[in-house]
Amino acid sequence: MVRTQINKAFTLIELLVVIAIIAILAAILFPVFAQARESARTISCLSNEKQISLGLLQYVQDYDEHFPIFYYDLPVAQQGKPDLPWGPWPNVHFGWDKAIYPYVKNVQVFRCPSNGQGVDTNNSGDDSKPTGAVNYALNAHLSLRDTGEDNGMAKVRYPAVTILLSETSRAASTGAINCELNWLEWGWQGGHAHKLNGDNNADSGWDSGTYGVAATRAALCKQGTGDEWGQSARLRAHKKGANYAFIDGHAKFYQGDASCVIWDTTVNQAGNSLTYIP
Repeated sequence: MVRTQINKAFTLIELLVVIAIIAILAAILFPVFAQARESARTISCLSNEKQISLGLLQYVQDYDEHFPIFYYDLPVAQQGKPDLPWGPWPNVHFGWDKAIYPYVKNVQVFRCPSNGQGVDTNNSGDDSKPTGAVNYALNAHLSLRDTGEDNGMAKVRYPAVTILLSETSRAASTGAINCELNWLEWGWQGGHAHKLNGDNNADSGWDSGTYGVAATRAALCKQGTGDEWGQSARLRAHKKGANYAFIDGHAKFYQGDASCVIWDTTVNQAGNSLTYIP
């Protein structure tokens, strides 16, 4: 008696069905995985800000309750050496990030995992160039120099809502600062509120010229400018939001729209919203 062996195999239609199911599952799961990864990066970034803010507050306690000056020029004899451990570029300035480094002791803490490296890390410029060394900006109102303004803790009226640190452009350099003022630029930062919201001034270029957005404040507030060098893009980097650290020591994630009240002095002067103004 001859036995006939039957070879079992998938038909073409069965294979196509399996491939289609896998493709559907991939389309469903990949965005979920991407969101989970970004959530982890957001938490890591928040942890970085918390550690930096604790370093800043320890510095304040050690220096008679005064915040570090955001930067100053090093003596000429000390300039030009590699800016280690930050990077290979020449060290020309001493910023707030370097002032608190002894309290943090890790340069990676100053870099957000969702924020790419800078564009000038090949030793073609000094530490004032877009090095990507620092991805967080200090509130400039707390660290101004040469203005006669006090940079002490005593002037802070609303520590729970006054921003100490915000996220900043991917290419920020030493001494990165930010506030609502558009004239204050250092470390590739400045003009937080005007970059984000415009200033309702046709002559300044913030609403329509410089960033090419002809829109109302409300629209800019919701959409931002998309400017990778400025704050608007970073304030929506983590699922349309960003992390902030505050003077009382806490750090928190806020949706991008929450930052739109920062510039509004009619509300932040009462301590009812996020503000840079101490």
